[in-house]
Amino acid sequence: MLDAFIKTMRIRPSVIQGSEPYYLPWGFILSALTMLAAKLLDVPYYFPMFENVPPEIKFNIRKAGIPAGWFLIPFLKNFATHYAKGASLIFALNESAKQNLLNLGVSKSKIVKRLYGTWGVDTRKFCHARNGTEPDFGDNAILFVGRIVPAKGIRYLLEAFLKVRKIIPTTRLIFIGDGSMIPEIKKFILENSLQSTVSFLGVINNRGLPPYIRASRIVAAPSLTTPTWMEQVGMVNIQSISCGTPVVTTNSGSIPEFIEDGVTGIIVPERNSAALVRAIIRLLTDSELYQRLSRNGRQAAEQKYDATRNIAEVEQIILSRVLHQTM
Repeated sequence: MLDAFIKTMRIRPSVIQGSEPYYLPWGFILSALTMLAAKLLDVPYYFPMFENVPPEIKFNIRKAGIPAGWFLIPFLKNFATHYAKGASLIFALNESAKQNLLNLGVSKSKIVKRLYGTWGVDTRKFCHARNGTEPDFGDNAILFVGRIVPAKGIRYLLEAFLKVRKIIPTTRLIFIGDGSMIPEIKKFILENSLQSTVSFLGVINNRGLPPYIRASRIVAAPSLTTPTWMEQVGMVNIQSISCGTPVVTTNSGSIPEFIEDGVTGIIVPERNSAALVRAIIRLLTDSELYQRLSRNGRQAAEQKYDATRNIAEVEQIILSRVLHQTM
């Protein structure tokens, strides 16, 4: 990080992009270095804000078990206030991140709600048109993509899958990703004789995901809100609807800002396997609903979440609202 600071001082840019201040420790350190470099070079800076959990909750010593939380919360809030008020522009990834900024006393005029860093999807690659690289998952495959950890609602997905299988025996469950729950899932598979219907494909990078999403009937993302985390976007949901594959997800965090219930996907309550079952069965049996969500999802991806368009629009915002200050 010190090398990056030194290079910044040598390059002498016209504007500096900072970091999310609540991402500890590196985001905080980068934020501090951003302020220092901007002051020394006398140039403006801007930064993205992803965090949608209020610092009073995220860094609460009783809930998070963070040592010295009593000191950390006021210190971080004071730092973030100074950092945000000194910025020329802040990109808030979601409404809760925007509210966190407003709670610091940041002017609304300084905040722009946009996908930033997490730009969206390449809608040319994440599309519904098959190209022959899709695996054969059968007609009723449910796909999970992401960290295989408790916060992603894996236990509820497994419970739901077991019940769905009793109604639609041809249903399969595919996992892409890695995480601490794999041993628990394998135990569940053995206990319920699901060896032939649940598969692990390991980690696949974003570029390689489209064929697997297209080959699946549904993508399930039953994320849970925890004391210190909730979904900031839910990128797999956006990737899936861009491919025309409907999603079943939850109302964790900012997911409802990006997936419209009954329009581009189905949102169910968190920690509710029965609701997951009902949503999955609806999509597997109601072809009219399925096709409507598929069309609407693709349209939303093209209009709102196309990465190329979002990057171009953000560049124009920076040019018009930040760089003009130096001219």
